[in-house]
Amino acid sequence: MVRVDRQALSPESGVRSRESVRTEAGGALIVAVMAMTLMLAFGSALVLIAVTETKISAYHASGIEALYAADAAIERALVDLAQLATWDPALNGTATSTFTDGGRGGIHLVSGTRIDLDEATRSLRCGRPAPCTDADVSAFAADRPSGRNNPKWQLYAWGPLARMESGDRPSVYVAVWVGDDPAERDGDPLRDGTEQDDPGRGVIRVTSQAFGSAGVRRAVEVTIVRRPDPVDAAAVAPVRVVSWREVR
Repeated sequence: MVRVDRQALSPESGVRSRESVRTEAGGALIVAVMAMTLMLAFGSALVLIAVTETKISAYHASGIEALYAADAAIERALVDLAQLATWDPALNGTATSTFTDGGRGGIHLVSGTRIDLDEATRSLRCGRPAPCTDADVSAFAADRPSGRNNPKWQLYAWGPLARMESGDRPSVYVAVWVGDDPAERDGDPLRDGTEQDDPGRGVIRVTSQAFGSAGVRRAVEVTIVRRPDPVDAAAVAPVRVVSWREVR
């Protein structure tokens, strides 16, 4: 004898089964959409991280290149400074390096980045890019604590790094400034000290800045010394670098 399950064959049972299937399908669709959204967000995050890391790596590489360029610019300027009988022409701005790029100062473009050498000079002298007076240069400040003996930086060498080497570095521009040693006691930043016991006699500072792509800038400062011969004043003494530092 065959037993028939009337509840399984009833119309109400069939309706409930179809509704259950539709409910399960809808839930599965929601889970699939949420999973796809999560994967899309995860993939986007990975792409963003990869792009950011690439930019950071490129910026770091440009920074290293600019730092070496700043150091090379100082080495180039020292070649010309070594030819001077005294530091005075460099300190008062009457002498410049043979490595120059047109008129002193002005605006230059490097890979779309605007470089104003006049503003850079004022920033070194007075701590701000705006025009400043001799009184501003001589003012006491945290970064310029020597008052009347603060360096009055003079632009000495400037130009594209590519002109200094055989390689092609069109995206790097360098500039070098010369300033009197603030340890002097003569109160005249445009002239080297002359007193035998002046600690700044025969000592000057040279700072360089290298401007790279994407606004990268690195700076180096050295102190150089050349003690005049006490017997033969006309003899040109050798130049020695006594300190080197990267300026942050």
